[in-house]
Amino acid sequence: MIEIWPTMFAVTTWWLWKWRNKRCFENPDFHQGQAAVFIKIRANEIAKAFAKPSKQDRLLKTTSYREVLIRWHPPTESWVKLNVDGASRGNPGLIGGGVVIRDYHGNWVKGFACNLNWCTLVKAELMALLKGIRLVWEGGYPKLKVNMDS
Repeated sequence: MIEIWPTMFAVTTWWLWKWRNKRCFENPDFHQGQAAVFIKIRANEIAKAFAKPSKQDRLLKTTSYREVLIRWHPPTESWVKLNVDGASRGNPGLIGGGVVIRDYHGNWVKGFACNLNWCTLVKAELMALLKGIRLVWEGGYPKLKVNMDS
């Protein structure tokens, strides 16, 4: 049996606070139906996620790995490819971004990496994208393909 009372207390406190704020700031008529059932389900999910697996569970569990090879693909002729990535230490947090522009032969055209200040990861990605598009535009490249992970 998983001990969930400490988790139950934390989950109850969290959701009561969230529901109270929703009622105060968004919808005065808000009412969470079946709150006790909802909280018990959330507490059980969290307790199971942090529970140590039994020795039998560890022996029965089989892990399979699949290796996937990836590579960069050049754009079609007369196009350039803009590869963009943003990174954040925390979300929100200190952010940075980087861009690489390559031609259809795979040759490096332009690029940069920079610190972008304090904000969310999505904003980091978008700011790096904007700076990259400006570089492409200023370089006079009319055909662009963008690759990013967000």
